[in-house]
Amino acid sequence: MAAYIPEQGDIIMMNFSPQASHEQGGRRPHAAAACLVLYGDENARLNVPENFPVDELSYSLSVDSITVAAEDSVLRNHSSLVLGYIDFKQMNLLTSSQMDFAVQLPEGFTDMDDIEVVTVSFEADDLASTNLSLKNFQLVNVPEGFTVTVEESALRVYVLGKKSIISGIAAGDFVVKVDLSDMRTRAGKYEMPVSIYAPTKGYVWAVGEYSVTVDAKAS
Repeated sequence: MAAYIPEQGDIIMMNFSPQASHEQGGRRPHAAAACLVLYGDENARLNVPENFPVDELSYSLSVDSITVAAEDSVLRNHSSLVLGYIDFKQMNLLTSSQMDFAVQLPEGFTDMDDIEVVTVSFEADDLASTNLSLKNFQLVNVPEGFTVTVEESALRVYVLGKKSIISGIAAGDFVVKVDLSDMRTRAGKYEMPVSIYAPTKGYVWAVGEYSVTVDAKAS
């Protein structure tokens, strides 16, 4: 069975500690405590901005752990269970600082605590927001044989972050990355999604989905 590799922002249940007493040929259902944590990984792609300091996230969980039961063979095949993921592009913590996750266990597991929902609450007292017009467009994966330009002169975005960062943030601190991997390899105008991040500013992100129009011409 292939090992699951969590991505940044994943909510996972992990650290199984089987409380076995008698093996009985490996078919006795055993209980294990599954601790709930926020998992951060620098190699994540879409759910948080590049260079975002996940270790600075301040949050609490409505439930610290869940006790599950399964046969020994099932427990041995699971070192972690995914509960859900958090997409920071959709998170405006100034309007809603909580997210609910339904507990859905894989086949063969039983929730001994009968917990159906886990709520993640983020600390939002030290956050502020602003609107910026970003102009630093970065085109990546440009198809060979094409010259591509962005039609917009600027992209208006809503930005959220720590008050100390927002108070001095500027449009030039952000990069608007336009990944052209999925662009059709022929001349024309295309609407392309963008990712937005502030490489050196840390705890700040753009809320919402954004796109730009690009003009591709054969070189």
